Amino acid sequence: MRHKSRTRVCTSGPSGVVGQRLRRLTEWAVASCVTAAVGCGPEAPGLVYQGLEADGPWQNAACSDLLLVTDPVQPAQAFDYLAVYNRGGTDGRLSTLLSDYGLACKSARDRAACVASLNEQVKTATLLPVATLGFSAFAVMTTGDSVQRLDDAASLARVLGPIDSDSEAVLLAQLSGLWLACAAPSFTPNVAPGYGTQVQTTAAGYRVKSVFGSCGGIDGTQQLEVRRDGTVGAFEKNELKRNACAIGRRPEGLVLNAPAGCEPLARLLAECAQLEAASVPAFLRLARELQGLGAHGLAHAARISAQDEVRHTRQMQRLAARYDGQPSKPQVQRPARSRGAYEIARDNAVEGCVRETFGALLAWQQAATARDPEVAKTMREIAADETRHAELSWEIAQWLEPQLAAHERAAVDAARGQALAQLSKEIAADSLPDEARAQIGWPSAAQQHALLQRMATELTLS
Repeated sequence: MRHKSRTRVCTSGPSGVVGQRLRRLTEWAVASCVTAAVGCGPEAPGLVYQGLEADGPWQNAACSDLLLVTDPVQPAQAFDYLAVYNRGGTDGRLSTLLSDYGLACKSARDRAACVASLNEQVKTATLLPVATLGFSAFAVMTTGDSVQRLDDAASLARVLGPIDSDSEAVLLAQLSGLWLACAAPSFTPNVAPGYGTQVQTTAAGYRVKSVFGSCGGIDGTQQLEVRRDGTVGAFEKNELKRNACAIGRRPEGLVLNAPAGCEPLARLLAECAQLEAASVPAFLRLARELQGLGAHGLAHAARISAQDEVRHTRQMQRLAARYDGQPSKPQVQRPARSRGAYEIARDNAVEGCVRETFGALLAWQQAATARDPEVAKTMREIAADETRHAELSWEIAQWLEPQLAAHERAAVDAARGQALAQLSKEIAADSLPDEARAQIGWPSAAQQHALLQRMATELTLS
């Protein structure tokens, strides 16, 4: 007996069935927010960094004149000068001094030659490949006339010997790929709360972590254990998405500019306005491509959706302005060619079947619970349109995916699953304050996860 396996398909029947399921979802989304049992009110405040918190205080890395303080304690190898540079840029042709200690070529017999050699070592180091961690650093050391470059943490550890100070731990973390920065406000304007590098003493040595980002949100965290014997632990990296707004179809080549303003609510609404604006070229491109494939009715619906997004952009801009948010114009690098059926289907599965559907459900929840009546009214209008856009995405999938080869359908299915996982990560990174949530009806992370799971189950996405 053959058992039919359950597969992730963007459609599981006629478009009318999909529409019925979407309506059930929207009804559940609203009901879950207005019942006392579930509710969409605030939950525990703040952002929890999994795997980053530990017992004991964290100390800011010492800085002087925007440079991290380098203060080796009884190094195993004597030297006159030690400096750490970053190796930046995609081609590695940029170097920036991060920290230094001592006086370059202090005891050299030919100081001019020593300094020239030092500069050459810095110059040639920048031509080395950039580390895959996204940050790459190296150290240079002078001892008498000798100039030595240290390209990895192990080389530096042999020079330092036992790691017995915060600054030594920071040095090794730098050469291990950890992004580091001073927490001083003058270092970077409008930084995120907690921005900078901190060090914590542990039984085995030290833990070094960095928080980086701009005002209104945190872009990410990194952490590394540095042991007293000079070895390092696993590199932990948690990239967080600033924008928590899921409404709208994102176009290929989208570049979002950081909106002006630092209040979290203003920033969120400004980012949503950006994404609504970015949806316009996405739908116009989709309409042209569907027209080329002979799907004239679907192409017409995509053009109408583009018009909707123009209106949504204006609406979200007005809401952002209510809270002093100033949306920046999104940049879209225009693709050089039209996409084929597979590429269109893959993009539609991610941006339409997953993100647009989820965004529509969020909008319905906002419409039902926002304290600000203007937000509630606006989101009711947007939610109705976005539900139609989601339904269009499913209709496109129903028409297009059966035309693909089996391996292409499998790839589309995998992309859909990845989109769900990515949305889950973005939800976990949502750090909007409780009061701001209540004002615009924005569900908590736990409630968004529940909604995402319900959507995946109802629409056979998982």
